[in-house]
Amino acid sequence: MAASVLKNISGTPGGRKLSKTVSNATTTDLIRAREIIQKELFTTERLVSCMSVSKAKEGKKKKQPTFLCITVTSEKPVVCKLHTVKKAEKGDGYKKKASWELSDLKSVDGHYEGIAHQDAAAELDLVFDKVYKWRTDLPSERSDLIQVLWKLSRRYLKTQPKFENVGNVVSDVSLPSSSTVGQSAVDDGSFDPLSDLPYQANVLSIVSSEDHVLQLMQLIDEAINEVTLVESKLNTYDHAIAAVKEEMERMKDKDDLMKIREANLDKLVVDLNSFVKNLNLSEEHRAALIKPDLLSPGGIRMSTAAAIALQRCMDNSSIEPAMFHMKAYKTLTSEFSQLSKHFSVQLTNRLKTLFAEKTESSRFASLQGTLRSGELRIQGHQSLHKALLPYTGLLLWLKVMDSNSFYSLQKDYSISMRKVYEKEIGDFLELAKQRVGHKESRHHGPLSVRHSAGSSESLQSLDPRLLSADKQARQAFNKLVEKTFAELSPLCMAEQEFCIKFFHIDQNIVAGDETEKGSSVETQMLLSGIFSSLDKLLLNFINHCVKQDTFYSMSLLVHLSHHSKAAGSGGSGSFLGKVYFSVLVSVKRNFDDFIKQLCRSFEEAKASKKSRCGIIPFVHSFEEFAEQSESIFHNSDRRSDLDKAYKVIAQCLFNEVARIASEHLKTPRHVVMFENFHRIHAVLSRLKIVCLEVQKKDAKARYEEHMQAYVLEQLGRPMERLTLFFEGVEEELKSGVKAEEVGYVLAFNKQKLRKVIKEYPAKEIKNGLETLYRRLEKHMCEEQNLLQVVWNSMQKEFLNQYNLFVNMLAKCYAASNITLEFGINDVLQMFSDIAQMH
Repeated sequence: MAASVLKNISGTPGGRKLSKTVSNATTTDLIRAREIIQKELFTTERLVSCMSVSKAKEGKKKKQPTFLCITVTSEKPVVCKLHTVKKAEKGDGYKKKASWELSDLKSVDGHYEGIAHQDAAAELDLVFDKVYKWRTDLPSERSDLIQVLWKLSRRYLKTQPKFENVGNVVSDVSLPSSSTVGQSAVDDGSFDPLSDLPYQANVLSIVSSEDHVLQLMQLIDEAINEVTLVESKLNTYDHAIAAVKEEMERMKDKDDLMKIREANLDKLVVDLNSFVKNLNLSEEHRAALIKPDLLSPGGIRMSTAAAIALQRCMDNSSIEPAMFHMKAYKTLTSEFSQLSKHFSVQLTNRLKTLFAEKTESSRFASLQGTLRSGELRIQGHQSLHKALLPYTGLLLWLKVMDSNSFYSLQKDYSISMRKVYEKEIGDFLELAKQRVGHKESRHHGPLSVRHSAGSSESLQSLDPRLLSADKQARQAFNKLVEKTFAELSPLCMAEQEFCIKFFHIDQNIVAGDETEKGSSVETQMLLSGIFSSLDKLLLNFINHCVKQDTFYSMSLLVHLSHHSKAAGSGGSGSFLGKVYFSVLVSVKRNFDDFIKQLCRSFEEAKASKKSRCGIIPFVHSFEEFAEQSESIFHNSDRRSDLDKAYKVIAQCLFNEVARIASEHLKTPRHVVMFENFHRIHAVLSRLKIVCLEVQKKDAKARYEEHMQAYVLEQLGRPMERLTLFFEGVEEELKSGVKAEEVGYVLAFNKQKLRKVIKEYPAKEIKNGLETLYRRLEKHMCEEQNLLQVVWNSMQKEFLNQYNLFVNMLAKCYAASNITLEFGINDVLQMFSDIAQMH
């Protein structure tokens, strides 16, 4: 039988291919090439078919081997691809040249055209985006590749490619097929097992021995008989065990019931013990609650402990709801409720009395302390807080057990302290206002904006003593403001901390923004009642200070901003920080008004009628403003406000200096400009104001520009006829006359030159320079000490003209030995003598 099967298989075309593949796999290098390709190029895919090919129209020129490979992915969804792989030019490696998915395959042309397999031309056409023609030396490889494409397309593709001229290759897919490279087919069962070489060998081995098959079937029959015997014995044992199982289940149920009963009894004992323990209030605690001692520290501690014990007894969270219906429980809870109300009334009355006594005594002590010390300070209420803190635990109990009484008590405390703080803070700020001074004694300095605006005397000379006195007053005010807020801030913060601790405001904070926001609102409400008039008193104090001197708005802005930030750093619930912030808005508005008024005073200033303008008074005002503002805003977080004000004031200052220079009737415009801009540049350089660096450079440029213009304007042409003579010589030179021939021109001959030079002897020049110096003294003020600087510039410009004359003489009249009647040393001596004489 086996021989007959083997004979039938070997007689078929598939059998002949099987024999040929096995023999070729051991003798060719295709198996090695397949292994290398699988290992190097397809590490995540399985190579199911590999065929050595060449292009159909390729010549006889030897090229590197090319393989047409089919791969299948090992993961789902399964993807089938075709690849062309070519051997590398160097080494034994391979590289992938092109790839297509099987779903892109449109048709397959095997070129069989009715010819038998063994006689067919070994060509293959695959159509993707275009037609690819291949040729192989072994027709069997082409047949195997077509069968693999057929099976994969049938299994994984919805749209099948068209197979043309494939003969009976597709119809033979059920027969065993072989491959020259021994492909393993697809492991997931998409191929016939006989298509794999190991399976084919096993089939041939089994079929080759019919006796072995018969012997195997006999052994299988004997094994079936033995299994039947064992199964009958197991059924007998199962019936015996079933009876025992029923008895064991009944015993288990009884045991479970006993355990449940014991657990219930234990739980009942525990609940009863907890119930009795929770409702047990000792006689000592009862006595402390009925007749509480709320005066001595020991009595307060005893009352606190008794109140906590009563709260524990009334807490039913740990008691089973079923026990609420017990008569004993109802009786005890009613008794505890009455005891709690009685103690709540006693505690509330005691604290209200204590509030009234302590607030009155604290107010009297604070007032007496302020009067005795004579200093600007507030005593504070540490003694009141110290007396009330022992009741903190009782307040927490009252908040939990009787919230209505608690909030009523909180309201009484707020009303009592409001009167105390309103009186104390009002007296404190009134004393501070007295130390600020009166309005009439303040408006004499250069920054007295209200006094100077629109006045015809606003640009008159300033009394240095008044400037010094006003500066000292502002420095004293700066210290006064700091002292005022340094006293107020600790007072309010101490009261806030006491209220939070005493009334347990923050005890509700557990987690989340909503709870924290609620506690902050409660703090704000309580402190708003206590310090209800604080913002009004502060605004009244600030308005008074600004009326005395608008300059004070800078000190108020800096110090209030600092204390507002310090108070706000205590958290979102800082009441004082919010009060300071609301007042700070008004102070910032006053500061802005002050800057506007300062600029308006510049704009409304009028030119002086004196012969010398000098430094304009509002330039002094700017200097004093810059000096004192730099001192006040040093290391302040409000520096940005000052920088903005600087730029506005500087722009106004520059414009108004130019206006005054144009309006002044007796002092040249250039003198007013360079004197004042020189002073502005000096101030900015000395104070090193970073935000005004551009303005400082602008001031320097204007100062130098106008001083040079003034020098040229005043010096003019000290030897005018000589200047006109040489200007004519320059015109002759420009017209083409040679330099050595200029002396022969009638208008510019040597005789006329000597005549012009004789008109400017050294004595005449010196007299002209003395007249010029006296004119400079008349125009310029002594405050800036710029006369010598301008005189040096005059000397430099005069020497430039002198050197021009000397150069023209050397150029055009070199052979005539004509020179000026004075030399450079004579000029330098003239300028020096004139400067020393004056």
